[in-house]
Amino acid sequence: MSILSAGRRPGEGFNLKSWIMLPVALALLGTIGLGIVFKYRQSTEGPRREMALIMSQSRAAWRQIQKTEAAMLESHLEYLAAHPELIQAYRDRDRDRLIDLARPMADRLRRRFRITHFYFIDPNQTCFLRVHHPARQGDRLNRHTLQEAVRSGYDSWGLELGPLGSFTLRFVRPWIVEGQLLGYLELGMEIDHLIHRLAAAHDVQIVALVYKQFVQPELFKEGQAIFSFPGRWNDYADFVIVQQTMAELPSALDSRLRRELLPPAGMAPGPTRQAGQWWWCGTLPQPDADGRKVAHLILLREVSQSVELARRELLLEISLGLLLATGVLLLLWQVTNRAQRLLADSFATMQNREQHLAAILDSIGDAVIVTNADGRVTQMNPVAEQLTGWSQSQGQRRPLPEVFRIFNAETDQEAENPVGRVLATGKLVELANHTLLKSRDGNTHQIADTAAPIRDRHGATRGVVLVFRDVSEEYRARIETERIRASLENAQRLAHLGNWEWDIPNNTLFWSREIYHIFGITPENFAASYQAFLARVHPEDRQMVRQAVDSALYDNQPYCIEHRLIHMDGTVRWVQEQAEVCRDENGHPLRMTGTVQDITERREIESRERQANKMQAIGLLAGGIAHDFNNLLTPIMMHAEMAQMEAAPQDNLDRHLEGIQQAARRAASLVRQILSFSRKNKEELKPVHLGPLVREAVRFLQATAPAHVSVSEDIKTQDDKVTADSAQILQVLMNLGINGIQAIGAGDGTLTLTLEQTAAPEKAASSQRDSAWRKISVRDNGCGIGPEELSNIFDPFFSTKKSGEGTGLGLSVVHGIISRHQGVIQVESEPGVGSCFKIYLPACVGEAETMATQPPLRHGRNELILLVDDDPALQESVATGLEHLGYRVVTAADGHEALTFLKSGRNVEVDLVLTDYDMPGLKGTELATAIQKIRIDLPVVLYTGAGSPINTKSLEEFNIAALLFKPLRLESLVHQIRHVLAKGNASLLKQ
Repeated sequence: MSILSAGRRPGEGFNLKSWIMLPVALALLGTIGLGIVFKYRQSTEGPRREMALIMSQSRAAWRQIQKTEAAMLESHLEYLAAHPELIQAYRDRDRDRLIDLARPMADRLRRRFRITHFYFIDPNQTCFLRVHHPARQGDRLNRHTLQEAVRSGYDSWGLELGPLGSFTLRFVRPWIVEGQLLGYLELGMEIDHLIHRLAAAHDVQIVALVYKQFVQPELFKEGQAIFSFPGRWNDYADFVIVQQTMAELPSALDSRLRRELLPPAGMAPGPTRQAGQWWWCGTLPQPDADGRKVAHLILLREVSQSVELARRELLLEISLGLLLATGVLLLLWQVTNRAQRLLADSFATMQNREQHLAAILDSIGDAVIVTNADGRVTQMNPVAEQLTGWSQSQGQRRPLPEVFRIFNAETDQEAENPVGRVLATGKLVELANHTLLKSRDGNTHQIADTAAPIRDRHGATRGVVLVFRDVSEEYRARIETERIRASLENAQRLAHLGNWEWDIPNNTLFWSREIYHIFGITPENFAASYQAFLARVHPEDRQMVRQAVDSALYDNQPYCIEHRLIHMDGTVRWVQEQAEVCRDENGHPLRMTGTVQDITERREIESRERQANKMQAIGLLAGGIAHDFNNLLTPIMMHAEMAQMEAAPQDNLDRHLEGIQQAARRAASLVRQILSFSRKNKEELKPVHLGPLVREAVRFLQATAPAHVSVSEDIKTQDDKVTADSAQILQVLMNLGINGIQAIGAGDGTLTLTLEQTAAPEKAASSQRDSAWRKISVRDNGCGIGPEELSNIFDPFFSTKKSGEGTGLGLSVVHGIISRHQGVIQVESEPGVGSCFKIYLPACVGEAETMATQPPLRHGRNELILLVDDDPALQESVATGLEHLGYRVVTAADGHEALTFLKSGRNVEVDLVLTDYDMPGLKGTELATAIQKIRIDLPVVLYTGAGSPINTKSLEEFNIAALLFKPLRLESLVHQIRHVLAKGNASLLKQ
């Protein structure tokens, strides 16, 4: 295809003359135009520089004129200041004498030197005498020249704009005679004749402008009457003309001044015209004495002759240029006319060849677009016209991206045009599989495309041929397949479910992506065989998996199993597998297809639910045990206490009774362990000393340990205060001590409890790592604990003892107590060497709780106590104990019976109500509320055996004066009753 055909429509001749003649003619005319512009600028540059020089010289001359006139004023002031008669008349304040002396002098100065102003001014700046205007006197003068002379004490001079709009050159001298300031002398002159002198010296005309903001309209009119100003107040917006040396302003300058908003100083030197004359004008700013820009001088110089000469030269040069251009164009016309005939013959031959190539192009089944080296369309076949929506005539000579609009089907972003890449690289380019073509009418087609360079015989790229076809149906089918696969993979990911297929004869295994994720491996690290799968199964489950697979393959058993697998990092996961076997016509297994689902989280949830149900059952059991067991312990402890009161001290009976008491306290401690494990007991954390607790635990352990076990203490610090529940810490030490004694067994051994200061343990909370800590170590040289059991020793129901020797609750309770105390417990153990349990507790700085000493037992004073309890044995023991100590007791089996007694009229005899919390019918708190309605001042003491039913804040709400916990001890009960009876209805919570 000919590159020359690009840029013309089919059948159109190639007009060479239009291509050449028009650009050449335009170029010649442009050259002539540039010459005219250059000549014009050259003709104006000379006058511009001349005017700039005149402006510079005039600025200097104007300043020099002012200095010369100021020197003249100064010489006259020297004469006047030394005149003795003037001095005497001024000192005498004789204004008439001063006028007679000064007026002849002022007339002479006006006639000879044009000095128009003559002042005598007092030191306070008040005008004593205007010689040129004697009638005006006594006013205060605030002109800058006077202010400067007053401020500096020296002569001061300058141009000042007067209130009437005229400029005055003023010279002020401090009048000092014999070292004394008499006042100030001032001479001044109008500057009209100075402006004329400047204009004559530089052969220019001058126009003086004054800004209206410095002159009031009424005063300007007075000045116009006096000084004959040529301008009128309303001629211009911002300024007025106060003097001009020419009869009439050029109209162009006048128009310019009327329309420009900028001050005249903003006008650059330039030409203006008036009645056939040309003028160059420029501006000089005229500040007054204090530096304010109050006026401007516009200088105008006539340049009519220079302008006329430059115009003639310009016309001559234009004529010569046009004549030369005409000759060049005529010669070029002859040359291009001959070349046009030669090119016409060549175009005819090329057109026949192009028609032949076009017929071949139209016969191709794919769409074809041809571009030139600029990326513009030169030819399209019918298939390309159909897909793009552009006809050959519409698309020709257009940039390819305008006709061939392609987008990324996935992002809907415009795709890179392949023709540009071919022209840049000279190599064949193919489009991506997701290329979308948008036709002119808005329809879209999925296409496959190839772009190749068109080269000439020298190898240069002269264009690009673009071949493409519609693959929309194929693309939609592929997208649908990919969508279904992605949806399946997403569903498997959400369900943690993968599918697999095992080709049994070839022993190749296919896994979906999710199975790789479940097994924690990548396809690159998996051999994809049955043996590789078994290698990932947990060793303990591997034989079970083999048996399940064999049963499915050879016994036709269903394959549905749960087993563990091991990740590369050692993590264990649970999976569920289901599969079926596909067989040939002879029943031989061909392949096995199935699914794998990660059920780790499900099993963990099930395990937590089982544990939660177990703990709930334990809690219910613990509450029941605590209630019933405490009810059993209360009579035992009360009767033992009463028997001790009657027995002689230090005899065998007293020792036996103390043994009963210790056993009962051990039983109560066991109940507290059960309640602590089920979280039903109440904790009260206070500052306590650990040393006494360690000593008490050692004493108890020494009393209960076999003779072959030595129990000792090692207290290394007296600074042993921590925030804790002393009963629970003692319980922890007892549990660990008893475990250590049991670990020693039948042989000789030692058990040591050590208390010392220490740094924070590694597992301490970050907020407490800088705090001081205390450590209690319980060390034994017993049998020790194996490493495989150490990680489970704090789990509920885990025990290293034989069946029947332990419950597995002790260490779990210990761990729970220490955790609730914000502490840490650690264990070190070696089989055959022994164990060491280390308890870390954060220290405190408060006052520690001291071991309270029980006050002497005080007997009752025949007070009547209403005892309410549904347990006959507990009721009988408590009533007997109270009666033994001097109280009268009335019993009731439940709340309703108690209320019946109180409503019978005997309620006034009752001094205190002692009631159980957990009873059939009315609870203890409900009974207390009902009692409040019968007798509001009757105190109620509540006791319970399974943890606190109410908190301290609710005691007063239920009218409860005190709260006790089973098992009840007679001594503690009587002290509490005495305290309540003494204090009335005060609330008191006692553990």
